[in-house]
Amino acid sequence: MSMNNADYWQELTATFTAQFGGQARVRVQAPGRVNLIGEHTDYNGGFVLPSAIDRYIRLLARPTPANVLLYAQDKRQSDSFRGLPEQIANWADYPRGVLAQLREAGYQFGGVEIAFGGDLPAGAGLSSSAAVEVAVAAAVRAIYDLPISDEQLALLCQRAENQFVGVASGIMDQFAVTLSRADHALLLDCRSLKYQHVPLLLGDNYRLVIVESGQKRSLLTAPYNQRRAECEAAVAALQLRLPDRQITSLRDVTAADLSLIDDATALKRARHIVSENARVQQAAALLVVGDLRGFGRLMNEAHQSMSHDFEASTPEIDALVAAVQNVPGVLGARITGAGWGGCTVNLVANSALAAFEQAVDRFREQSKLPSSTFVCRAVDGVVVSLPPPAPLGRQQLAAALPVVPPA
Repeated sequence: MSMNNADYWQELTATFTAQFGGQARVRVQAPGRVNLIGEHTDYNGGFVLPSAIDRYIRLLARPTPANVLLYAQDKRQSDSFRGLPEQIANWADYPRGVLAQLREAGYQFGGVEIAFGGDLPAGAGLSSSAAVEVAVAAAVRAIYDLPISDEQLALLCQRAENQFVGVASGIMDQFAVTLSRADHALLLDCRSLKYQHVPLLLGDNYRLVIVESGQKRSLLTAPYNQRRAECEAAVAALQLRLPDRQITSLRDVTAADLSLIDDATALKRARHIVSENARVQQAAALLVVGDLRGFGRLMNEAHQSMSHDFEASTPEIDALVAAVQNVPGVLGARITGAGWGGCTVNLVANSALAAFEQAVDRFREQSKLPSSTFVCRAVDGVVVSLPPPAPLGRQQLAAALPVVPPA
């Protein structure tokens, strides 16, 4: 049986007390995100359409004079350092990278004790790493009252992932985790960083369903950086062929330009980005007018492009998507996140949920992968609050009661 939000906080509070003693100063809830459409367009200066979802990294923190103490509840592992941290090539690099970027940016703050956990799975394509980064940054900002806007915070966390962890990710994940709004998708122009909240009104008839395929992947081992280099190669080829054009990224490329790319691999990567940018803008327009069927068709097209042109899917994920696309009432299904495993996102009619689950069950039996599904909703971005006061023990309670003199 899954825990509710209060149970997660109660468990994390007990963990914090066991690790550090006493009570936390702040608590932070940072959501995961599902990208509805627009994969790999972010680092190509294009458009994305994610939303935050109700799976979270939850974090408790308080200040210390100088030392940084970290505890990852799900791994039951700790880390500590003082001053400017170094990379150590494990989970702690994500909070270490954030703290390093804060210090290198000139922000003055002391140490911090942090415990975090949650129900957001790692390696599933739902931005657990960005949620950890944003949660840590938001906690330090709140504790030390640092003058950082939400947009600046997201950019700082992206730099931590790029420069400290070593993953050349775009800005989408950190922006979605930080700036999302409940019942909306976030249409983000990754070049200008302008964004708008687009209504995601599914009503009582439709649901977003995420399937965690059970096929894990890491951006450090997947060919993520290779794809980025292939996109840059396509840009370089077009810059030579079109010297009079201001082409700085695939955002500047049209469908007509693609015929000028000679390299077959670079052509396929560019074709995905150009077509995906068009799909994102069409998808946002369809959501505004409530055309969910049209939106679902674009999801299906996006998966085809991710699989064939960008080659960021897997045979197992392709089989999963095909299985649910054949279920009447499933409007759209596609891989979500960077790819090479992880999750799919699906737009499903309420009336089709049972048949959808049966299709996933059959996939699980055939693939031998531990697949699971959950219905999600679009939620607000990161939230920082004060933890509730710890319950008083019997002796503390007796001491706190007023002394009533005898009559």
